[in-house]
Amino acid sequence: MFYQFPFRRRSIPARMCVLFRLALFCLVVGCTWDGHAAPVPMRLNISGSVYVLDEITEENGVYESKVSRLRLTNRDLLLFLQDWTSETFPVGAYLEAQPDGRVLVRTRTGYSRDVSMFISVGFNLDRTELVHGKFNMVTGQLQAQSIYTLDLFITAPTDFLNLHCYGVAFDRLTGPPLRNGSQRVNQNLRSTMSGKGTVFGVPIFFEGRATMYGSEVQTPEL
Repeated sequence: MFYQFPFRRRSIPARMCVLFRLALFCLVVGCTWDGHAAPVPMRLNISGSVYVLDEITEENGVYESKVSRLRLTNRDLLLFLQDWTSETFPVGAYLEAQPDGRVLVRTRTGYSRDVSMFISVGFNLDRTELVHGKFNMVTGQLQAQSIYTLDLFITAPTDFLNLHCYGVAFDRLTGPPLRNGSQRVNQNLRSTMSGKGTVFGVPIFFEGRATMYGSEVQTPEL
């Protein structure tokens, strides 16, 4: 929805009224609903490109620099994490982001290892968001999408890799009407991210995407 402010044709009181209505709208849209389903643990997928200065050459007074583009995916991160934790993860290991920002390496067979000291996620750290959707206070049914900022932090135990990425997240949370006091909550998040950091002290830049999805049975209190 787009808002137009024809200030040239309105008096000062009219302008103030328009601004007040817009502020009230943002306040209502940005609020949260008490009692609705909570965020769930989500499987984390990262895919993007890292740009790093490759080399600088000189020939007959002519200097040439080259920048390399490297892929960064979950497979790379899991290999890094095995080195950083000195632990071999089971087959089928994946990254899972917790609602509090911690990241775990998990498997469907029950294996779990907290790797938050190396990789973590910041959900809406500045506490500013827009919420679009519906929540039924009687049945508990929820269908909403939140828009906020998402941060991703990757820090190696040495200077091998340090990276901070940032982007706008579109976070969709849905839940059917409660049945016997519980409901299965589904959450899907996507974000186009960019950021910068270092590899062995050399500057790097990142651009890519982060996607997350998860499902959990909850018993919210209405």
